[in-house]
Amino acid sequence: MSWSSFLKLLHGLGGPMVGYDRMLDYWLRMTAGVYTLVGLLYLLLAFNPAKYRAVIPWFGWVMVIEGVVLLLHGIRLALPPFPFYADVATCFIGGGGILWFARRTDYDAVASSLSRAEKGASTRVSATK
Repeated sequence: MSWSSFLKLLHGLGGPMVGYDRMLDYWLRMTAGVYTLVGLLYLLLAFNPAKYRAVIPWFGWVMVIEGVVLLLHGIRLALPPFPFYADVATCFIGGGGILWFARRTDYDAVASSLSRAEKGASTRVSATK
């Protein structure tokens, strides 16, 4: 993305018009790269949740904590509602959803293993008769 395109986007999101600065350009690229990699990691976890079941709650908590950080600093800086509210809501809803579904998956896994154990016990009992 060119600097002028970035400035238009930044201004559309409520940011100020800023003159070109090499260091800001570098930080923009670095931040975009990190967000892309973290997003790809979340996508990997979503596509293979059984394999990464142990780490998924950590990523839910990462989103919730990020939501708290954004909320505190958004209030401190007296930011306007757009995009501040949407960012905070996305973190709380997304992170909370991940935590809820991760807990639900654990509950379903325990219920499923208990069900299999009961079926195995009834099979053993009927086989001994």
